[in-house]
Amino acid sequence: MLLLLTRGKKHWGLYADKQVFSTLVSVYRGIDVRVFTPQHSLPRNRCTQLLNYKAKMKFGLDKKTRERIEPKHGQVAICQCCETDLIPKCGQIKVHHWAHKSGFNCDHWWEHETEWHREWKNKFPIEWQEKIRFDKCNSEKHIADILIPSKELVIEFQKSPIEKIELESREKFYEKMIWVVYAEEISIKTLPIESILAEIKTLEYNFFKQWLNGFIKVPRNIEEELYYMRKQTLQNISRSPIETIKNLIKHFEKEIDNLVSQILSGLKPNSNCIDLISLRKNLFQPVFIEARTVIEKLIEENKSHDEANQNYKYSWKWRRKVWNYANFPVFLDTGKELLRIKSDLIVKKVPKDKFIAKYCFG
Repeated sequence: MLLLLTRGKKHWGLYADKQVFSTLVSVYRGIDVRVFTPQHSLPRNRCTQLLNYKAKMKFGLDKKTRERIEPKHGQVAICQCCETDLIPKCGQIKVHHWAHKSGFNCDHWWEHETEWHREWKNKFPIEWQEKIRFDKCNSEKHIADILIPSKELVIEFQKSPIEKIELESREKFYEKMIWVVYAEEISIKTLPIESILAEIKTLEYNFFKQWLNGFIKVPRNIEEELYYMRKQTLQNISRSPIETIKNLIKHFEKEIDNLVSQILSGLKPNSNCIDLISLRKNLFQPVFIEARTVIEKLIEENKSHDEANQNYKYSWKWRRKVWNYANFPVFLDTGKELLRIKSDLIVKKVPKDKFIAKYCFG
């Protein structure tokens, strides 16, 4: 586990097991010990952010009744995660919230609470908001934005940038979740999905019209390497059809360039090997067919939905590539609607009211 030790303005980061952690807690008095991301490390800039960051929570626990309460002037509560004192922040500018009296943040996954976060949370029942999730194996606990008890499903509302390692840690911890990502200030363009099919056909035409020397024989080891690459391409083609095909083309051209150089240096491939033109055809035709099939299925699917629920090609200029690694659904909140990311190129429009109805009442 990664520990962050603080005393006054000084801080240290170190790796330790549970035994070392227990020793630090019992021996070094006056040092605040916080555990971050078991079995993972955090970038230095993320540790610095954590030190300067103060959590803003909608709910605290009443010291006497242990009931969850919202902040009001004069109230006293404790954190439902770490059980330390909280103080109410009820100004006229920022959203009303609880803050740790010590100034520390006990849950490093918690981000600044904004009106956007609060508005989304308030669309769900109060008893589902800001719920604690425990890991029985290592006693780790975190505050989930929304926990739907009947489905054991967590919904996280993410506005600030997130590191890949943190994304993977959250998904592993929560086990079943959905991401809703703030995208109101991001320029995302949607286009008819048919434009992807046109791109694939153009790419296929331009690739196959290139001249190749049919007398060149390709050694078996190169042929096997290319077929292995094709297998990987077919596995990922639904997620990123054009990019994966382009990567396979680059690999093919690189292998052939190397082969030509070797032939010019005196290499004589076995005459029983496959010729270059036949290899190109056998290698790439199934790939282009599969790519077209993937998009044609989505085009057919669109016919049974109205415009507000269809699949689209999308363009996101400063796309956050971290969402490529998400194993659970990611919805971009553009303000007007939600866009569910289905691949690097494809999103599906989802009206907000239908999203809320599905997870609140579905």
